[in-house]
Order: sequence, then C-alpha cells, then structure tokens
Amino acid sequence: MATLRGGLLVRKEQATGTVDGINTSFTTTFAFIPGTLEVSINGLDLVASDHFTETGSNSFDLVDAPIAGVFPDVVLVRYQRA
Repeated sequence: MATLRGGLLVRKEQATGTVDGINTSFTTTFAFIPGTLEVSINGLDLVASDHFTETGSNSFDLVDAPIAGVFPDVVLVRYQRA
C-alpha cells in the first residue's frame, strides 16, 4: 500500500488506456507522487520495475499488454495525488 506523503490517496481507479492485447501505455486521472503508484490487473498486484514503469506524472507503461476479449483484463491503480 502507498505510504501517505501529504496528498490524497486514490484507490480502485480504473486506468485509462485501450485493453486490446497490444497497448501497454496507461494514464491516471490525476498526477501522482512518484513512487506511490501501485497497479493491479484483475486483482493481482504488479511489481514496480518488473511489471510496470512510471513514465510521467500521470502515466505508466506495462511490460505486458492486458488481454482483451469477452472478459478483458481490468487495470486498477492506487496512488497518492501530487
């Protein structure tokens, strides 16, 4: 869980980005404090640097693209707003 560093904690926000099995770039609604971003796919927590990388103040890239289909992967984020 993100450590509070002065900003509001955003939980269970669905990341913005196309889930199509190809796209790996996603954004958050608000800017986040670097190092507080946590990402999960279908409820499984990902490890920063192993599974995703922060690329901006409200963006990140996944190593593997989420899968589309009848039951597409759900990418949720938790972070502390900047």
